Amino acid sequence: RPFLAVQNSVGPVPDPSARRSQTAGKPAWSSSTHGTVRLDCGALGLQAEAGDGRVAYWVTAANIAGANSRRLDDLAQYRTDDAPIPAFLPDELRLIRAEVAARNNDLATARTLINQVRTQCNVTTEPAPCLPAKPDAQLSTQAAVLAEILLQRRYELYLQGLRFDDLRRFQATRKYNFLPLPQSECDRNPSAPC
Repeated sequence: RPFLAVQNSVGPVPDPSARRSQTAGKPAWSSSTHGTVRLDCGALGLQAEAGDGRVAYWVTAANIAGANSRRLDDLAQYRTDDAPIPAFLPDELRLIRAEVAARNNDLATARTLINQVRTQCNVTTEPAPCLPAKPDAQLSTQAAVLAEILLQRRYELYLQGLRFDDLRRFQATRKYNFLPLPQSECDRNPSAPC
């Protein structure tokens, strides 16, 4: 009885069958624009190498003005209730193996794995960068190889919830040591540690 009283005071419980219907959309991704999810992806596209196919895999350019004149794009993946959400992406395993090799100073193996990720093309079921291989001269040190692995993880594993842990593990510069603040807070609050 106490549970029902609390439940009724909060509001009606949504019908579970409506949540699973094809038209209901994912509750976590719902929005006021008929299921279209808009993301601040400007940095993803603007900082990617020219021609990186992973940007188009993850987002569709909408160029809608958002808060503080930031560009909003449409999410290209996970748009319907029945869209598959992978437990892992195949190139994630290559990048993990490359990181292990790099941390053990096996730079040749790490470079090979990085270039396998970069040069993958003609795949529609996972992100495919279709970029040229990096020459050995650009990946000649352990630091350069680890920096490239971190960069590849950013684009390969976009929206997978791994970026903050990657930045912490690679001891890369990050704005926060705990939960990140929204960009709108950084733009509006000069006291924010952004």
